[in-house]
Amino acid sequence: MITAPGAAMLDNKFFVSRLDDPFPDLYERFWDGTEWIWINHGRPDGTTMKGAPGAAMLDEKLFVVVEDGALWERHWRNDLERWVWENHGRPENRQIVHGPGAAMLNEKLFVVTEDGNLWERQWRNDLERWALEDHGRPESKRIVTAPGAAMLNEKLFVVTEDGNLWERQWRNDLGRWAWEDHGRPSGTPLATAPGGAMMDSKLFVGGSDGHLWERHWRNDLGRWAWITAAPPARKSPRRRAQR
Repeated sequence: MITAPGAAMLDNKFFVSRLDDPFPDLYERFWDGTEWIWINHGRPDGTTMKGAPGAAMLDEKLFVVVEDGALWERHWRNDLERWVWENHGRPENRQIVHGPGAAMLNEKLFVVTEDGNLWERQWRNDLERWALEDHGRPESKRIVTAPGAAMLNEKLFVVTEDGNLWERQWRNDLGRWAWEDHGRPSGTPLATAPGGAMMDSKLFVGGSDGHLWERHWRNDLGRWAWITAAPPARKSPRRRAQR
């Protein structure tokens, strides 16, 4: 079984993880100008993949989570002319269960740990190293999806255990990050990770009713609103005319 496609680069490659034997590795699907080919990137320290790759940056790096809950980076080394692995570990030794996602500025990404907290992994130029920041959880509600739908390099979205959509946003007026509750559409609990961000003003998420829901900013109303898109109707098979 393979994961959903993630981490596209250069309009000619994307990455997936295979989760089952015999080769539960990271794979690249690459267009060589004539045909699509598979490239096996293996696994770090022999540890199998746990979820989909994400948070592609600079068309040369991406991130994955492996079975022990650690975050790993796969990046291209020009000096070595090959791909290499780098271990980012686990936030305060807590296993990562959702993500990586919501890449921003080619220097930060977000994951969710087993206790339901949101964590940021950021490159700090002042320290010349990667650092971690715990964003906690909104109103003590556990986050149950991967972070997604990053916008303006200052906001991202998650779904909590009660089925509500929450926004994590950098507030310049406060000089800190803050949570905003977007609720749920028509009382329907949300069931998938948010994604498909567009124009820094809309995103999409799946509901427990099987519908796709859009959350978008209405300039005319000065607020966010929900729109539903019902699943495609199934057509009944045509009956042959009786002779």
